Amino acid sequence: MIFDLNQQKHDNHTLEYDFAIIGAGPAGLTLANKLSDSNLRIFVAEGGNKQFSLESSNVYQGKVYGDPYYDLRASRLRFLGGTSNHWTGYCRTLDEHDFKFKPDFPLASWPITKKELDPYLKEACDIVEISSKFEDKYLDNRHGIKSFNFNFSPRVKFGEKFKYIFNNGNLDLFLNCNLVDIVNNKGVITDAKFSSFNSKILNIKAKTFILATGGIENSRLMLAMNAMNDYKIFNRKLPIGKYWMDHPHFTIGEALSKDDWKNKYLCLDSDKQRKLKILNCGIRMEGVFEDNIKGKIKEIACISPKLGQKLFDLANRKLLCDITIRAAWEQEPLETNRVEISNSNFDRFGMPRTVLYYKKSKKDLNTVRKTIEEIAKYGIDKSIGRIKLRDFIIGESGYPEDDQLGGPHHIGGTRMASSSKYGVVNENAKVYETENFYVMGSSIFPSGGHANPTLTIVQLSLRLAEHLIHKV
Repeated sequence: MIFDLNQQKHDNHTLEYDFAIIGAGPAGLTLANKLSDSNLRIFVAEGGNKQFSLESSNVYQGKVYGDPYYDLRASRLRFLGGTSNHWTGYCRTLDEHDFKFKPDFPLASWPITKKELDPYLKEACDIVEISSKFEDKYLDNRHGIKSFNFNFSPRVKFGEKFKYIFNNGNLDLFLNCNLVDIVNNKGVITDAKFSSFNSKILNIKAKTFILATGGIENSRLMLAMNAMNDYKIFNRKLPIGKYWMDHPHFTIGEALSKDDWKNKYLCLDSDKQRKLKILNCGIRMEGVFEDNIKGKIKEIACISPKLGQKLFDLANRKLLCDITIRAAWEQEPLETNRVEISNSNFDRFGMPRTVLYYKKSKKDLNTVRKTIEEIAKYGIDKSIGRIKLRDFIIGESGYPEDDQLGGPHHIGGTRMASSSKYGVVNENAKVYETENFYVMGSSIFPSGGHANPTLTIVQLSLRLAEHLIHKV
């Protein structure tokens, strides 16, 4: 059933469940739907309501130090369905290389392999209503150039898609239900405390708890509850909040090219990435045929008259595209990029607000620069096109502040790793040194590749559901 904690007549009452899922976005609702077949009692908490409200959104308010970034209230939605209420629908899997150990980026690897997620791909694709076929192919072995594709979801809103599951007698959804505390008894989380916006209190006892509140909130809530309880909830040495990342998204240049590049997605293969000592980067060639293209050709003709004449000929025959080049790429995991909590600024529930430290490194710029340089060499070798890069890509200026800036894809903070030194959760998404507390969502990604994270989040949620059912 669906309840509104704001409307509950009884205050400070206690309910008992088998599973308590905190967060009703893509991760939490996918998990709840999959667990619903178990006939076990399932509780789901949504901090907001069924629709957007400033009251709920303002809980996300926080400060950002470092590079220009989004207002944290605008980068995520805090109501039923979470950020699926305004996502763009871009879907693809992470590449196999994204999971593997990389000598130059030892922390940018997973303790699981892509093959361990592949069994959940078809079901995940059905949920977001896309094909599970992704058409990647080599264009040039020498330069390691590959083309890839996204499959586009009709922007499935998870709250709408899965609201029917709460007609089942074993699932309860509480709206306006905000986590404010948990109880740890010798490594076992026994209770969670929730508050409504009008201060109604709900206590939940459960055998298993799953935190799925988003790529910043997962870290903030864990840090806050730990600090409130004299660091007796989670081991203080766990790197909670650390190694936070996004996918930088920027317009990086322009190109004149034949149809070969028009509206194509390009990347480098894993061998080339290793050789260049870079991470994964997706290049998006957005091309149109334009009448004013000859103005750009004149610039080239001043440097290379023969090439200019060739391009004029192609333009006259409408065989030349004007390309805008955009890129989305992987950041290196850095301990200094992190979510912390404020000592002086608190939300309406008394929880410390987010303080985000975020700065792109020289290696991050190197990833996109070396990727597009290799593609430019390929374009020259194959007489496909010529590329002109923006000043910041070649190191002559800082990043532009009027561009897209990031996904915003909030990645890391409660990362998955094979040890608690570098990770918050293990390979099954269980928090180290707890028996029954799990984290789900893109906050557990130890590396992000260049792909949008939603499809991988759904795959991980399906995998966790299977693990939890087998544990029962």
